Amino acid sequence: MTEYQFEEIPDGKDVEGEMQYKLTNHYPVIEYKGWHLRPYNKHGSSPTYSLTLCEQIQHNFLRYFSLPLRLKTPPPRIGKATIHKMDTWLEYLLEVEKLKKEYIENKQEKIKNFRNTLRTFAGGLKWDLTKDSGEIERGGIIYTYKIDNCGSIEQKLKFPFRIDNNIQTFMDISENLYKKKKPEVFLLYSCDTQSQNLTGIFSSKEKLERYINELKVAGMLNDNNLHQLQTIRQTQGLKVNYMIEILPLNPLLAVNGED
Repeated sequence: MTEYQFEEIPDGKDVEGEMQYKLTNHYPVIEYKGWHLRPYNKHGSSPTYSLTLCEQIQHNFLRYFSLPLRLKTPPPRIGKATIHKMDTWLEYLLEVEKLKKEYIENKQEKIKNFRNTLRTFAGGLKWDLTKDSGEIERGGIIYTYKIDNCGSIEQKLKFPFRIDNNIQTFMDISENLYKKKKPEVFLLYSCDTQSQNLTGIFSSKEKLERYINELKVAGMLNDNNLHQLQTIRQTQGLKVNYMIEILPLNPLLAVNGED
């Protein structure tokens, strides 16, 4: 190494204070006990150096890897090399590499077990060629997953239909009792003492509620009337009352008892 004046340190020989070195614009490498170490000067003008291992593991899974507290502070920087200082740095760097290797293996094992779990749903599982993403549809609920390049597993549940955000829905889902609601149509009638007339047909509860709110804005309904429609599906005490009827989207199938 012509640009980096650092003699080879033989194992077992004490060389306290005998070998000083400095960096140039090149990146010299020290071969020590079968490993290759590169000194670097983090602060530029500092006369002391840290060491890094050329054989260090590089892997996408290490993106979120962090050292335990006991290894977050590296050994003291080296000004004059000694066997003790070199051994301390090498031991530290090899310990870091050991933890990195274990971290990668744990992620690989987690992904392997995760994929094995998915295989139990083989009949309803749709996944890509790499098995890094896929979905399962079951009971009207869609489960999706994705394994990114860093080995993280993202999992989501999707409801391809509207659900009521209330305590009953929560209890049904948590106890595996929730069933997808069948398509419905909402009929609104206006009634007086002599007749009942169909005011409107609505394909969703939201559209019905929007129309009822328009009636309120027009002064034809008040808050108490809206509460009546929500609870008993009809108003009371008005000159012209309103009534809601909810039917399956295809009433003929309902009459025949089909799902």
